[in-house]
Formats: sequence, structure tokens, C-alpha cells
Amino acid sequence: PQDTQTPARQGQASAPSQGQQQSQADRQYIQQMLAASTVSLQQSNFALSKAQNPRVKMFAEFEIGEQNNLTDIMHSFADPSATASTTTGAQQAASTAPELPPEDSAAMERLSRAQPGPAFDRDYVAMQIQGHQKLLAIQEGYIKNASNNREALSVARLARGQIQEHLSMLQDMQKELGR
Repeated sequence: PQDTQTPARQGQASAPSQGQQQSQADRQYIQQMLAASTVSLQQSNFALSKAQNPRVKMFAEFEIGEQNNLTDIMHSFADPSATASTTTGAQQAASTAPELPPEDSAAMERLSRAQPGPAFDRDYVAMQIQGHQKLLAIQEGYIKNASNNREALSVARLARGQIQEHLSMLQDMQKELGR
């Protein structure tokens, strides 16, 4: 049977129009996603050049593509008239780049200085597991707060499924790599 009881099914939930203000929860979600996405993207860029395990390298390639798309989507939510793929969008993306917490900055610094090899692969996978757990918590929190922004809520639901799949893949890789 079709769910006709929830506001979304009754047509009552909708995305804010361009003139309507985003809620504080929407702005917080966008900023949290941009920060976590930036970390995952940078770690994966390091892994693309340093990973030795073929599965780790392939995961990094997929993650780079996914995080670039996700960043573009988050910027489009922040400013519907600009996306990261447009010149003005790219400028806005740079001007609204999230400030990273010290622990994330330190982890990225460690990866940037790490030598290629099995230890790098293990560290990258461990950091991705931690990052994906953080991303999952962001999705769960946003979904739980039942935003009226239908598009952002849909992205959060889709992202949640992808993140859960990635966590499963990463945990399998971690076992394979011996940590």
C-alpha cells in the first residue's frame, strides 16, 4: 500500500522557493556536508597517487567523482543560481570553502607526507571509514529532523544508502589489508 499519511506524500513538503529562506538545519547540513566532502575528496586525491592496492585505488577514483558531484549539489543548494561547474559557481565554491577541524587538517597533513605502500593504504581506508561514519551521522541527523526541503532530504536519503555501501566496502578492504 502506498504511504499517503506523511506530509511528503500529501504534497505538503516542498523545497524552499528561491525567495524563501533556508532553514538553519538546511544551512547547517550544507556546511557539514561540504566540510566532510572536502576531507574525503582530498584524502582520495592523495590515495589516487599513493595507493598501491588496486581496490583502494579504485575506491579513491569512485570517491573523487562522487565527492565532486556532491560538492556541486551542496553548492547548488546554497545558491541555486550558481554551481561549482560554472565560473561564478567555482568562485563561490572557493569563497565558501569550509574551515576544517584541526583533527581533519592534521590527518590530511599526515596523508600528504605518507609514503606510498601498504601502510598508506591502511591509513587511508581507516580514515575513510571514520569519515564515512561522520557522513552517515550527518545524513541521519538531517533526515531525523524532517526538513521541509524535499530536494535536500532526498539527497540525504540517497547519500545515506551510498555511505552505508561504502562503509561495507571499506570494512571489507580493511580486513583484506590486515587491520
